[in-house]
Amino acid sequence: MNEFSLKEAIKGSDYVIHVASPFPAAQPKHENDIIKPAVDGTVAVIRGCHAAKIKRLVLTSSIVAIYDGDNRDQQLYSAKDWSNPKY
Repeated sequence: MNEFSLKEAIKGSDYVIHVASPFPAAQPKHENDIIKPAVDGTVAVIRGCHAAKIKRLVLTSSIVAIYDGDNRDQQLYSAKDWSNPKY
């Protein structure tokens, strides 16, 4: 992840929506293989927005925050739905 390239991409914008996060096809050996790039990328976006004096930044979450495999057929989710930490 290149923080400078993000700052350059953000420069001149009024609004930013950050929707990207690592999502590997297979379970990584270490949780930080997902957590560190996700945090670093989000921090880089926030810094880029601050530097560019963005009017509004929207950070979205992932379906993974609520999807746990047991609710595959569920079509509607709410704030009451959270994933099971064992997954």
